[in-house]
Amino acid sequence: MTAALDLFDDAELDGAVAQAVRRIAVAGFKALWSGRRVTLAELLGDDAAVTEAADHLLARGRIEVSDDGHVVAVHGLARRATRHRIEHAAGVVNTWCALDAIGIPAALAIDARAVTQCPTCGAGLKVTLSRGQPEPLPGAVLWYPELRCAHLVDDFCAEANLFCSPDHLERWVGDNAGAGTVMTIKQVTELGRQVWAEVSDEFGADTDGGQKPQPPSPGT
Repeated sequence: MTAALDLFDDAELDGAVAQAVRRIAVAGFKALWSGRRVTLAELLGDDAAVTEAADHLLARGRIEVSDDGHVVAVHGLARRATRHRIEHAAGVVNTWCALDAIGIPAALAIDARAVTQCPTCGAGLKVTLSRGQPEPLPGAVLWYPELRCAHLVDDFCAEANLFCSPDHLERWVGDNAGAGTVMTIKQVTELGRQVWAEVSDEFGADTDGGQKPQPPSPGT
């Protein structure tokens, strides 16, 4: 199986900063998922470890923060417009890439629809998931870049696309991409459960009996 994407990139950080990186990612994800507009200071305070962790995530394209300090995107979710989104019973949340749009609802084991676009022909693609399990979308395949990315959004997410057919993927890869792996939607959901395991565990811990929550109503 393809190695899970490292959204934290914290292996070389000392203990306190590495922990802060994960706290920022998970707390930021939960805030964006629930529709809250928050600053890093509101989430976790502004101690030295949090500041260093935020700088680490910013430099590596793993968080986006507005000029006034609010979290715009982190851990796959985004408050800004993108070509990818998750539609669920209570609203819509944008994502950095097609892998996020499919993998996150798979990890949370919820009913949702991942909506994205084939970059070769521009056709809209929709993957329906029931309790995190995908329904078939004949012909659709995802390109998973295999590279050491200095900037997650620019280097990885820009290429982690869903295609309406293997032929359209081959045409796009020939013009645009480097090394990578072709993945089925089922493989993408399996990978997503690994990549977003920590947020899945957090959501499970917040509810009785380990049931994953549905997001709150839009506008909350």
